[in-house]
Amino acid sequence: MSGLAVSPDGARYGYLVNEGGKAQKYGHVDGGRWSVVIDGQAQPGDFHSAFSLIFGPRGHAAYAVSDGDQGPARVIADGKPHRDFRSVAYTLRFAPDGRVVYSASLPNGQSCGVLEGRRSPRMGGVGR
Repeated sequence: MSGLAVSPDGARYGYLVNEGGKAQKYGHVDGGRWSVVIDGQAQPGDFHSAFSLIFGPRGHAAYAVSDGDQGPARVIADGKPHRDFRSVAYTLRFAPDGRVVYSASLPNGQSCGVLEGRRSPRMGGVGR
């Protein structure tokens, strides 16, 4: 278990679970498959990696997952997957109005900002 998160009001909780992986230094886990548990319930999906589980100001939950070392990666917010990207950075946040904000990498290596699953124009070296 890793990535324990608690909602701002303390009413919700979640964590990430790895099965079959081998623990390495600094909390890194090699191999295995990841799943996400929110409020005691396993969320749909079995992933190569899962990270950045957060709760927003209104109890909304979001997390990032990847299907392989080279992606694709996506954010899942309140059970709804956003579009696939090459990778998703560890910048996942909730805006004060409850919308999900993060940065992602496009197939050509350029970065973009993403708000509620909609990407901004390319931002060149931002986030590198």
